[in-house]
Amino acid sequence: MKKSDRIRKLAEIEALKGAELGSRLQVAQRQYLEECRKLKQLQTYREEYADRFDALGKQGMTALQLADFSRFVQKLDEALDNQREAVNQQTFRLEQVRGAWQKNYQKVDGLTKVGDAARREEAKDERKRELMRIDDRISSSLPSPISP
Repeated sequence: MKKSDRIRKLAEIEALKGAELGSRLQVAQRQYLEECRKLKQLQTYREEYADRFDALGKQGMTALQLADFSRFVQKLDEALDNQREAVNQQTFRLEQVRGAWQKNYQKVDGLTKVGDAARREEAKDERKRELMRIDDRISSSLPSPISP
């Protein structure tokens, strides 16, 4: 098996791994976007709830309503903290998968370039061998010089 063929096979194997990593990268990106969407949704809900509280506060509220509001805001803030952590974790996972995909891409690219160079070298060597065969045929078909 020629060197270029061996390298091509390696590049194909790595390209298959790259396809799998590409799929994993898409999944990680979707999960990241979903976690970000959930965070934004919680932030919006908390802002709306705070605006509602302000409006009710201007009208006046009981101590029980104030206590309920405080408990609910505390739970919202905890949910926001948890969601921020989920976004951070998903960001980390996304960067890990992206890094693996990029590393694989570079490996495939490098193997492809090395394989191309090997194919060029093999073609060059084949041309040289062909020229030598032609020269040998020509040499053998010519009459030998007569020695005095």
